Amino acid sequence: MANDELINELYELAYNLWWSYNPEAQELFENLSPMTWKLSNHNPIQTLKSISKDELKARLSNPNLLSKAKKVLDEFK
Repeated sequence: MANDELINELYELAYNLWWSYNPEAQELFENLSPMTWKLSNHNPIQTLKSISKDELKARLSNPNLLSKAKKVLDEFK
């Protein structure tokens, strides 16, 4: 399951415009909540804020999504 540090790093990424130049980062935010991603006009901050911490942890417990998140965050760092 995803830990709080990973979630904090996702928020850090969302507040940095780097995500807007990286298609994998955009896809990551979209995969977290496709409906919110679309309704928010592709806003990662709103997307993350729309998901409770417990729900975000549950979604990131998916091995594929977790792997994608770690890869994107490693590239960001």
